[in-house]
Amino acid sequence: MNADQVDNRLGELIAEIHALESHVLEAGETQKFLALADIEVRLKSLIGDTTDLDASRNATASSFPKVAPVDVFAIYKGNRYQATLDHTRINGGRGRCVRLPDADDWLTVSAAAWKITETRVNGWLFWKYIDEHGSPNVVDVIRKKKTELKIRLAAA
Repeated sequence: MNADQVDNRLGELIAEIHALESHVLEAGETQKFLALADIEVRLKSLIGDTTDLDASRNATASSFPKVAPVDVFAIYKGNRYQATLDHTRINGGRGRCVRLPDADDWLTVSAAAWKITETRVNGWLFWKYIDEHGSPNVVDVIRKKKTELKIRLAAA
């Protein structure tokens, strides 16, 4: 295989990856989407292709927490509670994406909040995480970023 054939094959792989990205994200697999987007960018840099690099998509993806799961916390009646949020499990706001310490099952954000408060609570506003600026933020921000990313991909 000569250099041109290699570049052509890499271009074909990039197209396949690009086509897969929206399907992966629709399935709620954000972490896999980020990995595919990273591979796509790296392949494009190998063949010197800077066309069709969607800067807004990459900027939105980079605003997600880099790893899943993310440590989250809540303060309730003066006590601090810890949990884990896996943003790749958020599924339209209904996914079982929170795990409490010593728990075997993943819960919805509101069910995890209920386990602590024993009252109906909007879990998206109850749980907080430390954002990329070091500030506490409600986990609803992560859900909204994921929704925004899906909309941008659908429009692309």
